[in-house]
Parts: sequence; C-alpha cells; structure tokens
Amino acid sequence: RTDSSKRFQEAADLARGWSPFRFETPMKINLETLKSRLARARSAILDPGRYGLGKGGYDPKSDTPYDDGGYCDCTGFVAWVAGVSRRPKASRKWWIESTACYRDIVGQETVFRRIEQPIPGCFGFYPDRGKKQGHGFIVADVRSANDFDIVDCSPSNDDMDGKAVDERNGTWVLGRGAVFAVLAQDVAK
Repeated sequence: RTDSSKRFQEAADLARGWSPFRFETPMKINLETLKSRLARARSAILDPGRYGLGKGGYDPKSDTPYDDGGYCDCTGFVAWVAGVSRRPKASRKWWIESTACYRDIVGQETVFRRIEQPIPGCFGFYPDRGKKQGHGFIVADVRSANDFDIVDCSPSNDDMDGKAVDERNGTWVLGRGAVFAVLAQDVAK
C-alpha cells in the first residue's frame, strides 16, 4: 500500500470506531490491566515532582513515583506504573532502566513481551546511544501506529512547567528506535 492509502485505511478504521483496546493479536493481553496502568500513569501528571536521573520508582506501593526528595526519572516512573521496584531482584538481575528494558524486549523477553505497534497502556523504550540517555514511557492515546501520545517523566517536561510527568505527542520516539511491550505477566499463557 502507498502511504496515502495506509492513512486512508487508518482514518476509515477510526471512523468505524476502531479502538486500540479492541484489536486482534496473536497474544492474549489483559487490556483491563493496561487501562489501569494508564490511569496510574496519568494520576502522576498533577504531582509537583521534579526530574532527577536515577531517582524514583523504588516503592511501587507509593502514591507517587517520586523519591523522598521529590525526584524521579523516566524508568523510575515506568517501574512505579508497572507496580515494581526498579531495583534488581532474584527473578530480574538488572535494574529497570531504558537500555536494560530495551534489551529484554528485543532479546530474551523475561520481563516484557514485545508488541508490534503501540496500544494504550503499553510501555515503550529506546536505549542509550553514545552519550545520550535512552527513554522509557507509557503509551496513552493512539490515533495510528505512527501517531500517538505518551505519558512520561522527562527533563523537557520539567523545564516547561516545573513538573516532570506530563502527557504529550510521542511520535518523536519512533525516530529514536523505540520498541513497545507489555509485561510478561499481562499475557495469557
């Protein structure tokens, strides 16, 4: 198909009421869990926390993703949304951080299961490259596979309004090589 016919098909799907929460996939994903994770992610938007690299995401039972000093980074936020501590543990010997998550998704899939396109409530990651940090985020609204919003914790959000977590257009992550995934526990065996 040409790009214009793909866009037409996507628009037709949206017009017919297509929703990313009603999709066919070889995996049986618990979509209700994804909806509640997205709600948890959005609940942090109003929190006044600030961005701090390597901070936050240590207490999954906390009401916010921030550490005691009020700081969090992108994968601390992702860990909190997922309901896990970012610290390594017996079943996951690595920290929840963007490059390790990316490697798990494209490799062994011990924690995450890769999905081919973004759906609301899924996670997304791209790895560190050179001296640039990678990133982790939660997909929010999806208009098409190439046009979606994300909820994330980032220094650019913090610089704009003094709050580290916000919802914004996320199409730019595709240019950074982002991959999308759900937690392995969200996939029926």
